[in-house]
Amino acid sequence: MGILSFLGMIVSFSAIIAGILYLEGNVAVFLDPASALLVMVPTVGSLVATYPIKLLAKVPAHMKIIVRKEKKPEEYIEKIVELANKVRSGGLLAFKMKN
Repeated sequence: MGILSFLGMIVSFSAIIAGILYLEGNVAVFLDPASALLVMVPTVGSLVATYPIKLLAKVPAHMKIIVRKEKKPEEYIEKIVELANKVRSGGLLAFKMKN
């Protein structure tokens, strides 16, 4: 996980807690299981209803890629530049036929 992702999560959670405390509320009241169920279950349900199961089955693999650094960004940049050069020299239709 990158430093900016971690920093973004810290800022988000801090903003939530600051908002609760600003309204003179008790933070513990907002951390009950019923509230978590009311947010998480409909969110997952709407994702399942919206996207095909084949796409949803790929989510864990993509989360793994996001969390771990398996490749260096330079490798991706080199691949993108290589593909862009193929398209530029042979045109988009030639690129589609090869790949």
